[in-house]
Amino acid sequence: MYDTDGIGQKHKKKRESNTSKASKKTKHKHEYAEILIKHNVTVGLKTSEHVYLGERCSICGKARIKQYFPSEKSGEHTYRMLEPAEVYAKYKGLQVFDESDLDIY
Repeated sequence: MYDTDGIGQKHKKKRESNTSKASKKTKHKHEYAEILIKHNVTVGLKTSEHVYLGERCSICGKARIKQYFPSEKSGEHTYRMLEPAEVYAKYKGLQVFDESDLDIY
């Protein structure tokens, strides 16, 4: 219960933080280039393809999604979500990556 011989612990032991395990930081300024990110979704027996507009660092390869649903204005106050074929046609100069191959944050 009590430490009578004076050899006891004076301070609490340090332990790892539960909030963040990210110990490494980048040593460079990210240089992003726009890309298309392909994602296949399976619901029941039907598989559909979604295409996101994203950017990828040309130095370390980290990627992030800029726009989940590429769209275009179809009326005064309305927008229409583009089909994957329309996204490929609109952004035909961009590289296409599969979502499972990228380090997305």
